[in-house]
Amino acid sequence: IEKRGVYFSNQIDTFEKYRNVIFGTETDKNLTKFHILKGNEKYQNIPKSITNVFLSSKSSIDSRFIKDFIANSLTNENSSIKLDQVERQLRQFHEKYTDIETFIKKETQQLIELIDKKFDQVKLIKAQQTELAEKLGNNLKYAESKQDAMLGASKEKERELEDLQNLYNDQKLRTEEKQKEIREEIGYYDRTIRDSNKKLKEYQGKNIEEALVKHQQREQLQVDLNMARKEYESLTSNVQSLEMKYSSLLEGLRNERESYRNKVNSKISESFNDFNERTLLLKNENAKKEVELGAKRDEIIAEINSEYTSKQIEFNGLRSEEKVIRSTRFHDVEIRQLEAELADLHSAALKNRSEKSIKNNLIQTLQREWENAETKIKTSLSNTLSKVNNEIAKKKEEIKEIERKLSSQHDAFYGFLEKNVKDWHLTIGKVCNEEILFRSDLSPEYHAELANSLSLYGVSLNLETVEIHSKSIEEYQSEKNIRLTAIREMEDSMNQFQVANNEEKMIAADRYGKQISEYKEDVKVLSYSIELAEKRENKLVSELEEWKMKAGTEVEETIKTNKQRQNLVEEELAVLQKKKNNTLTEFNNQFDELRSFADGRLKDLKERQENEIKLLEEEREKILKDFEEKENKMNEEKEGSFTEKGVDNNQIKEIDKKIKKLNTDIKEIEQYSQLVNDYLKDKREFFDKLPENIRQKEEFVKQSNDLGTELEEASRKHNLKQMELRKEKKLLDEELTKFNSGINHFAKHFRDTPVFNKYIEVIERAEPRKTNYSIEDLCTQLLKNDSYFHEEYGTFQRFVTEFAGKFRLDNHFNFIIRHDASQSEFERFAQMLTNFLHEKKIDLSIAETATQISLVTDSIATKVKELSGQKSKIEHIITLIAEDFKKAEFEESKLIEYIKIKLEESDNKVYKLLKKVEEFKEEHGAFYGEGLFNPDFSTGGKSREVNTRAVRLLDSLRTAIKEQEQEEIRLQDLFELKFNIKEGMNETGWTHKIDSIGSTGTDILVKAIIYITLLNVFIKESSHRSSSEFKIHCIIDEVGQISAHYLKELLNFAKQRNIQMINGLPNKSGLESHYKYTYQFRKEDDGNVRIFPSIVTEVEA
Repeated sequence: IEKRGVYFSNQIDTFEKYRNVIFGTETDKNLTKFHILKGNEKYQNIPKSITNVFLSSKSSIDSRFIKDFIANSLTNENSSIKLDQVERQLRQFHEKYTDIETFIKKETQQLIELIDKKFDQVKLIKAQQTELAEKLGNNLKYAESKQDAMLGASKEKERELEDLQNLYNDQKLRTEEKQKEIREEIGYYDRTIRDSNKKLKEYQGKNIEEALVKHQQREQLQVDLNMARKEYESLTSNVQSLEMKYSSLLEGLRNERESYRNKVNSKISESFNDFNERTLLLKNENAKKEVELGAKRDEIIAEINSEYTSKQIEFNGLRSEEKVIRSTRFHDVEIRQLEAELADLHSAALKNRSEKSIKNNLIQTLQREWENAETKIKTSLSNTLSKVNNEIAKKKEEIKEIERKLSSQHDAFYGFLEKNVKDWHLTIGKVCNEEILFRSDLSPEYHAELANSLSLYGVSLNLETVEIHSKSIEEYQSEKNIRLTAIREMEDSMNQFQVANNEEKMIAADRYGKQISEYKEDVKVLSYSIELAEKRENKLVSELEEWKMKAGTEVEETIKTNKQRQNLVEEELAVLQKKKNNTLTEFNNQFDELRSFADGRLKDLKERQENEIKLLEEEREKILKDFEEKENKMNEEKEGSFTEKGVDNNQIKEIDKKIKKLNTDIKEIEQYSQLVNDYLKDKREFFDKLPENIRQKEEFVKQSNDLGTELEEASRKHNLKQMELRKEKKLLDEELTKFNSGINHFAKHFRDTPVFNKYIEVIERAEPRKTNYSIEDLCTQLLKNDSYFHEEYGTFQRFVTEFAGKFRLDNHFNFIIRHDASQSEFERFAQMLTNFLHEKKIDLSIAETATQISLVTDSIATKVKELSGQKSKIEHIITLIAEDFKKAEFEESKLIEYIKIKLEESDNKVYKLLKKVEEFKEEHGAFYGEGLFNPDFSTGGKSREVNTRAVRLLDSLRTAIKEQEQEEIRLQDLFELKFNIKEGMNETGWTHKIDSIGSTGTDILVKAIIYITLLNVFIKESSHRSSSEFKIHCIIDEVGQISAHYLKELLNFAKQRNIQMINGLPNKSGLESHYKYTYQFRKEDDGNVRIFPSIVTEVEA
């Protein structure tokens, strides 16, 4: 271009900018002078509209075609509201709103509580069933593994019992034999001691102690006697012969007396000896009988004592056993296991309660943090909303002011200058402010002669350095667009901020909700564990009490049995004691009879002896008295002889008397010599050995007692060990019986049930371990629980199905359950519902839906506002068309009296509702649906009313779109056009469609006039230059359809409006040779129409 010398000021690189320059919508002031058409960006479709004016082949006049023409001239193909998008947004909101409304209903919440409760019960029963199944597996494995060992252990206990009894019997036999030997020794020593004591008693009855004393005095008496005799002999030494004589006589007399005394004494001794012999024989005989009777008695008593000792040992053993029973805790193993398990449960429960308390505190802390975060977010949103709404309100006021100027500019001074003064912005625009420019009461007049003088009221001004203060329509429109864009940007930013705010809420809800949900789930698990522990504890306490009661009952029963045996043994002991006493009494009676008989015989012998001795003593006394008299007489003779001889007879008498006394004492002592000798003999043989015999007896008694004590202790230990072994064997036998019974019960009543197949893996996986439950109880409980589980699960399933049935199949909560869903699917549904509640997902959904209603309302309002913003242009165009119709009077031919057109409000139901949404948005500003579902969260009744109104309005719109089945709302749907045409006597009245006015030519003429008027109006509106400078060429086809007169009127009507008609032919027919310029239109394969000149070879002369 530079090489060719063409000047250019700027280079256009984009089609959009080139289009703006051509159609006068470019904001760059350096490029505004190059426009061909003027107006705003909405006029860019005018060329397209112009080319389509005559494309309608309809013979009738339809307002819809006119509306389409006008609307298409102002908008592009994308300037419409796509109802499918709106309907989708409304449907999504409605579905979410309906889902949330369904969820928050009272009956739905009640169902949720029932589902949660039943789900907990189902989980609890399942956990119990799994636990019971595991315990059943433990018991079965334990029973199978321990059955043979327990059978062997039972037999081993039986052998131990036999060995223990044999060992005890041997020990008892040996002890009893020793006791028998000791009893014999004790009997011997007892008889010896008894005989010794008896003899000692007899000696004591004979005054043995006095005899012994006197026997000890005999030697002294003999010494005194010898000394007395020597003294006597000394005194009688002078009369020795006489003494000898009388001594001899006295001696002889004395000897005779002593001989007689000895003889009598001998007889008495013989009588004594005979008596003693007879007594001894009688005693021996009696002793023999006593010994035999005593032996018989001892034998019987020994048997009774043995039996009594055995029973006493048994009784003592029972007493010891009673003490052991009272101090022994029956079922100690089971009780200890239960107490240990209870202790573990207490410890675990305490730990779980502590953890639950900690978790609850954490939940409360997180909830407070969450509430603070939401309050902060809400406050931030509220402040931002307030700020943005204020900015938007300010921008809207500025837009209203601009729209006021734009709408009044045709009738104002500004419009006058636009129509009559070229480049007025460079002159008047520099010295007039907007207040003057947009006033409509100035009545301006244009004087062409003064147009070239730069003066103001006669004053010349140099305005080159003065800035332009006035603005073009394009600049006003641009400012309006800028403000609209700013509002949209603020609204978009507000929406984005709200979305971000909601996202922040969601993030906080997700963060806090998940943590709280996890903690709540932990609390729920802990509560469930505590509940299970409490139930288990109550059960264990009950079992412990049962075991203790059972142990106490068994103790009481064992003690009762023991007491019964004690009473029985005690009765037997009493019987034995009575028997012993009776036996002793009987033998004592026999001994008494024997002694009485012996005493009687001894008495008879004693009486005979005493009579004989009495006779002998009487005879002895008589004879001895005679001897004494003789002796006294002889002593008197002796004394007389001594006196005659001069001897002191008194002294001799004293000595003689002393000698006699000594002799008497010695004789008296000698009569006890036999008794003393017998006593001394018995003393050596018996009495001296009596302490040793007593000691020996006591030692043997002690040995006997020790053996009895040992036997009693052995019996007690034997009984304890025997009782322990019997108890162990009984427990083994009972457990073995229980195992066998349990295994048989399991095989007959449980193995073939569905419950076994359901828990077979748990049962087979269990480790062999003993539990506190029997196999029968576990099988029965599993079957019972399964029945209860199916009952509870049926209720749970019904609640879930009823709950899911309240929601749509495609609800956004995904609350969907098939009628034939499996058990695991129902449980997953319940778990999902639980998580949904814990994580407060309903709050997120409510927040999203509240945001969605704001976004939907804002989107609809924005689209409606953008589309309805062109309505003022339509009103302006219709006004111009109506004015142009008024100018077409057809005064020459008077073919048509008048053509009228008017604009009415649209009767489109969808548009009316869309407009109501826009009005709602304008009325309430930024609407964010706060408190949409929770009245308590809203600011009051007004907010609830606004929410209700918004929801109902959107629901009505959704229903209307669905019923109307319209794809989009275009600009032509915003208004209705009506025509009223009068031709001659014919008047159509105000109507949307005119099928026929008069003749065919009239109809064609009216249709052509209307279309030409449309072209004229838009040409004037779009052309920057005057109509003389800007012409439109139109092809007119089928000219044969209209008469020459009507055709002439039509051509004149078009020419007045700078529209040049060109004849059109459908194809080559030879007529084209009558024209100087001929062009051919051809449509290419790509859809474009190409125009190129045709070569004419023949020219008419």
